[in-house]
Amino acid sequence: MKSVIKKLAKKAFILSLTDGEIVPSKIKAVLKELTKAKFDDRLLLLKEYRHLLMNNKSENTVLVQTGFSIDQEMKLNLESVLKKRFKIQEIVFQIDHELIGGIRINHNNTIYDYSIAGRLNQLKETFA
Repeated sequence: MKSVIKKLAKKAFILSLTDGEIVPSKIKAVLKELTKAKFDDRLLLLKEYRHLLMNNKSENTVLVQTGFSIDQEMKLNLESVLKKRFKIQEIVFQIDHELIGGIRINHNNTIYDYSIAGRLNQLKETFA
């Protein structure tokens, strides 16, 4: 039964795409139809569908954390480099004062830490 749920969720996910991109209006239509469905494992199907949507979102999004506010020119430069490097659609910028300085990039659950805090943690682990 679980494989049937996964297949149905995958079909629903594909119906949510246009040219490989998630379209919110299509998600709404798919959810409307899925909530009408009358079978016992509807909740499992919705969870699997959500999982597919979230995985796709994380693959196409990069989180950039800095210890300070960066200007628009720097953001545009970073966006240009990151979009080429990761072939992504969305970049989210966030300030994290615990970084002290530098930058941390998170893409698809991989963290690239170029912050002072990250370097200090590396040194701490080396000498511990």
